[in-house]
Amino acid sequence: MSQRIYNLAFLKSVIAIAVISFLFVVCHSASEKNRATNSKLPESHPKEFILISPSTDQVFALGESISFQFKTLNPDYMTDSIEVSIDGKKAHTERKCGLSFSSNSIFHKVGRQNIRLKIFFNHDQVQTLSTRLTILSDTEPYNLKFKVLRQMTHDTSSYTQGLVYLKGYIYEGTGQKGSSKLRKIDPADGKVIKERKLEDNFFGEGITILNNKIYQLTYLSKVGFVYDLETFNLIRKFDLQTDEGWGMTNDGQNLIMSDGSSVLYFYDPEYFTQNDQLDVCDEKGLVSKLNELEFVRGFIWANIYGKPIIVK
Repeated sequence: MSQRIYNLAFLKSVIAIAVISFLFVVCHSASEKNRATNSKLPESHPKEFILISPSTDQVFALGESISFQFKTLNPDYMTDSIEVSIDGKKAHTERKCGLSFSSNSIFHKVGRQNIRLKIFFNHDQVQTLSTRLTILSDTEPYNLKFKVLRQMTHDTSSYTQGLVYLKGYIYEGTGQKGSSKLRKIDPADGKVIKERKLEDNFFGEGITILNNKIYQLTYLSKVGFVYDLETFNLIRKFDLQTDEGWGMTNDGQNLIMSDGSSVLYFYDPEYFTQNDQLDVCDEKGLVSKLNELEFVRGFIWANIYGKPIIVK
């Protein structure tokens, strides 16, 4: 009797395992089917359109008319509308345009810009195409006149990388490994009032002052520092998202940084996330080697490293 009960219990266990296994296979197959179905949702139709112009990295002047032309692989399909996004932001929608449209008002800033063209066709089909264009300035820079108002004594052993004038004092960040410093200087006689030396492995770069804090970059270490304005005590470190740190300023809300290229980067001063970026261009091309930065009356100023030139 006990043996039959044991065999019956064993049989029930086998049946239970078989049922669970069957349910697992069914559910797993359904899950795989759902994943396969969902993966097709964003783009519901094979590629039917090709962008034939403009070509990638083609150069235009700001305000110049740009013609977008497409080719279809299926003559039965025509576009219902095309949505244009620039650097991730919706900029324009063209309706009933067929296989081409032109515009001279999509772009509002210069530099290299990523373009996404979202094509709606056949009533409920969608396809996305991408490219990148370079938009140059539509004006030729002119030379500004200047006048030297005064000169001051300066320590010639300081390799100046960052400079800020605030409430009658000059704040200076210097470079070179083993000699990098943060200084507060009296411009009347060049006397150093306060100084903090960086660790020998850091090459100090640009500085700026925002909300009673001093922000300082380093050259190749991919790290920056935040100090208390009054005490020079280190508050925190932050990671740089660029390979190199060069100049820094701020517009009252964003930290603005350069890395030796033609790009200016705009960062949140609290979380150090990138809010925006801007390529600097003239009417001929990208303007690179942007170095120390200053923000004055709504404009960013930068010196060009290795040249006697300051750009606004």
